[in-house]
Amino acid sequence: QNIEEMKETVQDFGYRCRNMPKKLRAWDAYTDLKEKLENFDRILPLLTELARPSMKQRHWSAVSKLTNVEFRMTTFSDMKLKKVMDALFAAIEFKDDIA
Repeated sequence: QNIEEMKETVQDFGYRCRNMPKKLRAWDAYTDLKEKLENFDRILPLLTELARPSMKQRHWSAVSKLTNVEFRMTTFSDMKLKKVMDALFAAIEFKDDIA
């Protein structure tokens, strides 16, 4: 449910970003915002997959290897969404390998 809310929020921001005046779209801040929204939109499906109850330690070990961030199922309840998202953003080029 939270992931769906995030997806709707990102889509709304993307719409608002695309509808900014042309003068603003020439700014570096616009380009940066647009890139961040696109990357966020790319990792949301991964978050959906990673949130499935069928995810086992072997899956998290594979994600850990690709992202260079350690994830353990034994401490899964203590895992923060920010940690997962930061790792996915840092390894966005491996998106297809993670999915």
